Amino acid sequence: GKDACVELSNLPGTQLVALERATGEVMHVSAGQPLIVASKDILWFQGTAASVVELRKIPGFELEPDQVAKLGVPKLDRRLVQAVLSARSRLVGVSVKDSHFRSEFNAAIVAIHRNGGHVMGKIGEVVLQAGDVLLLDCTGSFVSKHRGKEDFLLVYELSDSAPPRMEKL
Repeated sequence: GKDACVELSNLPGTQLVALERATGEVMHVSAGQPLIVASKDILWFQGTAASVVELRKIPGFELEPDQVAKLGVPKLDRRLVQAVLSARSRLVGVSVKDSHFRSEFNAAIVAIHRNGGHVMGKIGEVVLQAGDVLLLDCTGSFVSKHRGKEDFLLVYELSDSAPPRMEKL
C-alpha cells in the first residue's frame, strides 16, 4: 500500500499511455513523463502480449487484481492465454459483463485487441466482436479445455507466462 516512483519508459514492447487514479481521474501519459504511482492506481499500457508477460514479473504489479482474485485459482497455477473469438461464438455482440465470462470460462480478461489496436475503457463494458483477441489470466488447463471449441478460433498459452515466485527474488 505505498506510493512509488517507478521507471516505466524502458520496458521493451510496451508504453504506458494512461493512469487512472482511485478517484476516477484519468491522466494521459507521454513518454518520459515522471509519475508518482499510488497503490490503487490503474496503469493503462499499450504493447505486445509478450510485454504483458514482462510487466507481470515486476514486483507489485498485478493484472486486473480484483477480477483475477475472484477466480479462486492459486497464483502459481495461473497462465496468460490469448484467445481469438470466432464469428460463431455466443459471446459476439454481448458485453463482457453480460457474458459472465469470468464465471463461464474461469478466466479473467486483462486486455482486448481489435483490428490491431488495444480496446481502451472498462473491460466489462466492452461489447465483444468476432476476431477480438482476448488476453486472459486463467489456469493452465484453459487451452486444452477450449481449443477447437466453437467460441474460439485460436487459443494458445504465452510462453513463460506463469507468475514469478516473488519469494525467490
